[in-house]
Amino acid sequence: MVFVFVWLIVDVSPDQTSNLSRIMDLDIDIGADAVDHIAIANQESLFGLETKMRKIKGWLKEILDEMYYLKKRKERFTQTNRTANISSAARDVHNYIIPAPPGRGDETDNELIKRICEWLTKVSFGSIYSESSSKATEGTGMWFIESEEFGRWKRGDSKILWGTGKPGAGKTTLSSIVIKHLQKDNIARQAPVIFAFCRYTEKYSPSEIFASWIQQLLRRDRSTLEHVRESFRTHKRDNSRPLDVELHQLMSAVVRKFDRVFIVLDGLDEAEEDARKPLLDFINSLPSNTHTLIMSRPLGSLQCLFPCAVQVDIEARNEDIEQFVEKRILDIPSLHAILLGKAAAKEELCTAIKRKSGGMFLIAALQVEALKGCISIQSLMKKLETLPIGLNELYDHTLERIEAQGKEKSSLAKQVLLWATYALRPMSILELQEAVAIEFDSKPFDANRISPIELLLDICCGLVTLDTSAQRPQEPGFYDEDKNHPNVRLIRTFHSSPTSGSSV
Repeated sequence: MVFVFVWLIVDVSPDQTSNLSRIMDLDIDIGADAVDHIAIANQESLFGLETKMRKIKGWLKEILDEMYYLKKRKERFTQTNRTANISSAARDVHNYIIPAPPGRGDETDNELIKRICEWLTKVSFGSIYSESSSKATEGTGMWFIESEEFGRWKRGDSKILWGTGKPGAGKTTLSSIVIKHLQKDNIARQAPVIFAFCRYTEKYSPSEIFASWIQQLLRRDRSTLEHVRESFRTHKRDNSRPLDVELHQLMSAVVRKFDRVFIVLDGLDEAEEDARKPLLDFINSLPSNTHTLIMSRPLGSLQCLFPCAVQVDIEARNEDIEQFVEKRILDIPSLHAILLGKAAAKEELCTAIKRKSGGMFLIAALQVEALKGCISIQSLMKKLETLPIGLNELYDHTLERIEAQGKEKSSLAKQVLLWATYALRPMSILELQEAVAIEFDSKPFDANRISPIELLLDICCGLVTLDTSAQRPQEPGFYDEDKNHPNVRLIRTFHSSPTSGSSV
């Protein structure tokens, strides 16, 4: 009778139905087999009889395993749904049993969270945050953390804090400093920090960013699983994806699990133009316990649509520039050797670069790069006097340095800049090395023409850097082996914008 009751309230699979039928007929089958065995015991060998008994035991083990599986599912269901009625109980037991593939009968919450996170999105902003955070000079950015606007936003007095600054002002680095500060300062159990970094070279849709935020919260607190599980099972069954409306509903339900949720969105201006407003609308319509920091270049038309957002001008402070320059000097062996023990000369250099940088880390970085060829304090001071001030002038100066390296190196550097700037996606080291080694009038390809990556970077005089944070392309291609190499880093030009066709 127990078996019949379970069969009636649970919509089981055909295989399970077959096994349960065998339970009800078990006494008949065993009885029949027993008679057969007695009848033929005198004719058959002991080995044949044992074979039949093993077969019967196999049936019994299979049935017992099935019943144990149903019992465990029923116990789990009963613990979490004590007040459920019989009809909802039947549906929930069905949902527990049917979607689970073979071998996942006792899947833990952690395993399910891992599968849901993989299904939500492949996009991960963690590597970009780690890369940017590692480049931040210790002690910089405190002017922003200690500002009145940031303090009010952090306390929950304002929903959106919008920082705007010119290119090279250090907005991305400042975003990573804020993330790190919030993670350390908050007892982040009830105030998680989630983030996204938009880039010209990485075209993320609003849906991918929304899904990533849900994914980050799900990994942060397993109690949010209850809000995402049903959507996951429905879409997996139907082989579909959630629309933005459903992602908004999921996100809203999940953030209500916490006292507050901090969101950091860096580089809104680098998102595709038709993606910017949907991102802002999504953020603005989230529950009141969400507090968002946006970093971008000035976006007047969009900023006017959100008058309640608190605006902050982002510009590198003199003390931050000074710390940054000191760190860069330590990173360049020739400059470090020249200035070792020369405190007055070092202070004069830092002061001059602060004055000429105009509050832009990018200009300060290129100015320090321009000093690499100096051989003494005298040549260093002479070079400082001729350093250009504006960004365009500094780029012109850098291109002149590239030209001065000689015909072969300058020609190779221009190829590197062209490939790195106009490639449809970030290039790997191997891709760049092979691309600039191609001679169109020479066949076959000669691997002896490949130049070391260190040389390619050096001849570009700081205009091309290794970017360890960018995501590898997902599509298959000629460079799959390179794509999967753990040490591959990607090439990215300083603030190059494919939409403008020039460095900005």
